[in-house]
Amino acid sequence: MSFPESGAIEGEENDEKNSDDSIFFYMLLGVTGIPEAFAYQASDYQAHYSDVSTTPHADTAAYYQRQMQYTAGVYTDVDASDADARMGQDNLFYASGHGSQSGGIAIKQGSWLWANFPGQPTISDNDLRYLALAVYLALAVYSSCYSSYDGQYGNLAQKSVDKGADAAIGWPDTIYSGQSGTWDDDFWAECSNGKTISDAASAATWYVRICFLNNCGGTDQYSIRGNTSLVIKPAKAGVP
Repeated sequence: MSFPESGAIEGEENDEKNSDDSIFFYMLLGVTGIPEAFAYQASDYQAHYSDVSTTPHADTAAYYQRQMQYTAGVYTDVDASDADARMGQDNLFYASGHGSQSGGIAIKQGSWLWANFPGQPTISDNDLRYLALAVYLALAVYSSCYSSYDGQYGNLAQKSVDKGADAAIGWPDTIYSGQSGTWDDDFWAECSNGKTISDAASAATWYVRICFLNNCGGTDQYSIRGNTSLVIKPAKAGVP
């Protein structure tokens, strides 16, 4: 999390300001329930829809995340409200599923996480708990159609960064399930080799080109918001 700075204030006034910032920061820790010491947490979501299944890609993501020393949990067909509640303490967040042009991702059939949809599970401007993203979340990957599209209820990738995540990855248009699953699997593998998320995304795109005879199924249109040079190995929290 960043706090306002003023180079024109010096001496005791500046010390008072720094003290006030520290007090606010530790108050925030108390509000969000952040422990003094914690394992680096990754949460991975997959689902069985009526037309397609995104398994076992969350299992694959968790496998590589554990190699990077994250404590990774795999969640299949859970309510979006569960993912919403857990996200405030995630260091990595990954969900693979159907997306909406309005600005959401279906964590399971009929259960949506939105960028900003009042009354629904949402990365909301008005929820103080989501200030925890600035303390915790290093990377969110929304593997779905329209997950970086400016829809009626916001833009998932951009909203995550706006709320403090170091980086987020999404797609502005439709993507095919076969190619997106392959992209995701290779992306996490590349990250586990110590690549930046930008280099990992580029390598994953190249791998999809090889596997699908140059038909990327829209995955080559990925959008990285925030810090493109982020490296998530070794395990880390977001940069305050």
